[in-house]
Amino acid sequence: MIDDTSFWTFIGAISTFVYSILTIGLIIVTWWYAHAIRVKDQLSDLHEEMEKIVAPIYNNKENIWFFRHGHPNHMTNPKINYDYDEFWKNIKNNRNHTNNQIRQSINNFLELISSEPYRRIDEPKEFSEMKKQLINNIEIRYEELIDAIDSMKSPILGKIKKK
Repeated sequence: MIDDTSFWTFIGAISTFVYSILTIGLIIVTWWYAHAIRVKDQLSDLHEEMEKIVAPIYNNKENIWFFRHGHPNHMTNPKINYDYDEFWKNIKNNRNHTNNQIRQSINNFLELISSEPYRRIDEPKEFSEMKKQLINNIEIRYEELIDAIDSMKSPILGKIKKK
């Protein structure tokens, strides 16, 4: 027969063991949650960069009005002027959402864009080179962002999405 002291000592040992296991579980769950939040924040930053900077330039790289040396001004209808102004205003306002290389390419390109109305003359060589550099850097960054976003997606979310 077990006396009362041994019984309560045994119960105390069991409760200490269970408490330790629960504490370890809490630590693991807290670490996992912090990691998930960090990944979510990184994914959000990548989406924001893609949405505000990379995708607009990537999707408009063939747009003849957005990547000319001069402003479209009176050559076109007011909608193209508005679209041109809004496009570059949004790029200027959001360029801090990207890495230094893209930001520098954007800054270099914007310095060379003329505010004068576009005239049918050859673009300055320096402008053409900056345009090629910007578009090349954007194409590379676009692929990097696609790969990074795909690699950060949760396998669980991917399985749910496929169904």
